[in-house]
Amino acid sequence: MNAYGGKLTITAHNGLDDSYDVSFYNVPPSACSTLVSSGRVVYRNISNTTSGSKIAATSSMADITAFCSSFNTSSVLVFTNAD
Repeated sequence: MNAYGGKLTITAHNGLDDSYDVSFYNVPPSACSTLVSSGRVVYRNISNTTSGSKIAATSSMADITAFCSSFNTSSVLVFTNAD
């Protein structure tokens, strides 16, 4: 459990130890914008593996709102610094 609800995992990106991905599962849709806004301070790229959409750390709040519009509880958000 985390502050945004749901579960999270931390895994090596592509099986390598040079960077890590943080994946959030079962997060309530109402938490998406806050989670993405907070995460972009630390991570360069955020993707919704369920919908295939991606967003960069430099994205605007309007971009985040659009990104989160397709988010639902079964979505998986992956935060990474890898390209």
